[in-house]
Amino acid sequence: MKRALALILVTLFTLCLAGAATAQAKKDEDGRPIIYPDKTEVDFPDLGVEGDKKGPDGVIWVCPPAPKVEPLVKLRRDFNPEMQQSVLEL
Repeated sequence: MKRALALILVTLFTLCLAGAATAQAKKDEDGRPIIYPDKTEVDFPDLGVEGDKKGPDGVIWVCPPAPKVEPLVKLRRDFNPEMQQSVLEL
């Protein structure tokens, strides 16, 4: 098992190195390799951009109406019969 794993790792490592070794540098029409600079600076001294900042004309708020929920507990306003009964029990 260890031998098969080692063989697979060596094969993958070899394939990775082979890919890097076969990479070719780009060449121009004369056959010279093209070397790109590390940093490119572009200067636009005479370029002026004119215009107005444009924004939205308004704001649209879309909110669904809140659902009306009936309460599960019904509140009573009159407790007189219970109060009368409690007085009679004393």
